[in-house]
Amino acid sequence: MGYSVGTAPIIGYHYGANNPKELKNLLKRSLILLSITSVVMTGLAEVTATLQAKIFVGYDKELMKFTANAIRLFSLSYLISAINIFTSSFFTALNNGVVSAILSFLRTFAFLVVAILVAPVVLGINGIWLAVVFAEVLSLGVSIFFLLINKKKYHY
Repeated sequence: MGYSVGTAPIIGYHYGANNPKELKNLLKRSLILLSITSVVMTGLAEVTATLQAKIFVGYDKELMKFTANAIRLFSLSYLISAINIFTSSFFTALNNGVVSAILSFLRTFAFLVVAILVAPVVLGINGIWLAVVFAEVLSLGVSIFFLLINKKKYHY
């Protein structure tokens, strides 16, 4: 999230300066950097899940096992969430608050509510932890859609 907020003024500047080459470069580099960071963060969470669980609930072996599993499942959302957060911020920087608000609302409320209601019914207790992952996947589809349909308008 900090990266998205930090790059927004730069994106806005290059958009306002009518510099589509740099705008495209910023988008490409940001997506690559965020993708790499997301993979690393997910990997770290997966590898350290048991240790993290032990720190907080090491007093109960069964609860520790349950918590480590929850961390592993939930951390899959890290693979996608950074891209979704950045895309919303990207459209804010391009002075398109409507698209940014739609992305934020769908990601943090609409898709999440549906996923929380449906995923546990289908997947049991693991569905609770995977609900965020499903919401992020759906949001990624919407983010890609808005990036594609607005490419000509903003020349990125």
